[in-house]
Amino acid sequence: NPSLIEQLEYRRPIIARREPYHLEVLQNKGYYFSSIEKLKKLLNIIELKSKNCEYKLKKIYTWEYIAKKYAELFKNLYIKK
Repeated sequence: NPSLIEQLEYRRPIIARREPYHLEVLQNKGYYFSSIEKLKKLLNIIELKSKNCEYKLKKIYTWEYIAKKYAELFKNLYIKK
């Protein structure tokens, strides 16, 4: 299945049925399911991780936060002189 190998380039989560070929190609780089219930759980986990990343991008890594961290860094460097 060449499309599975192609998807590795994109560095996005890959969800695959637990089959020997998928396990061999993806190794620890994929999310595996063997039933509909396990697939539902995986989708929920990935959605939660995505929301967590979105939160960090919107709330933590703002320009205000970045500027504050740079100011702290420069202040610490100046004090050490």
